[in-house]
Amino acid sequence: WHAQLIIRDLNRFWITFGQPSAYGILMDAVHSRKPAAVRAALEHDRVGPQGLTNALVAATDDSEANEEIVALLKEAGALPPPEVDPALLRAHTGLFKGEKGMEAKISLNDGKLYAEPGGEGRLRLIAIDQNTFRPLTFDRVTVRFKVENGKTLGFTLQDGGAKTEFQRAAGVS
Repeated sequence: WHAQLIIRDLNRFWITFGQPSAYGILMDAVHSRKPAAVRAALEHDRVGPQGLTNALVAATDDSEANEEIVALLKEAGALPPPEVDPALLRAHTGLFKGEKGMEAKISLNDGKLYAEPGGEGRLRLIAIDQNTFRPLTFDRVTVRFKVENGKTLGFTLQDGGAKTEFQRAAGVS
């Protein structure tokens, strides 16, 4: 959510300069339920279509959705994510093992897909298409499931230019 510049000075100290990204500013405004802050974020910063979709999902994900914020996001071009076949969502669930012992549990709750990387917190996954998702809280990360004959065999986690392959854990369906 933040842009950073890190410099090492002559005395070998690290100096970090940072500021929130356009996406981070928008998501903070949506989560704080402040329409004026959402409006300002949309007017002054450029957020791509996927970021707008994430913000729309965040704004409508609970029973206390702010209709003014939803309207602002839709006016800016936010579209809901595509619908994914519930059977395919179920096929994507399970325990997956990646390189260097990494693990990720993919689960389904109330029709929504979640990832739990390495036993850390649960991340909501938003559909880009039937087999590609992105975490709600990150705008440059994708999870692309590999499906053959209706079975999910694994997925590729892409974070910027870095890719990590995950395979379904043996004995887990």
